[in-house]
Amino acid sequence: YAGEYSVYNVLPGVVYEWSLCSTDGGNATYDSQLTLFDASNTSVELTSSDDFCGDDAKITWTSWVSGQV
Repeated sequence: YAGEYSVYNVLPGVVYEWSLCSTDGGNATYDSQLTLFDASNTSVELTSSDDFCGDDAKITWTSWVSGQV
């Protein structure tokens, strides 16, 4: 849902994907946006996405850190 967040454990060199695209099983009935932050310092934006598939967002990110995002 809009405005919510989740925390994920990541490892270096692993490709992670977050998607709100319907072709990936997402379901956003609004103009979505995704932003990936370093969980240890939420002022550090790692990447973001807007309008990847229509008005929905998708992030494909290769981690260079071990920790939480």
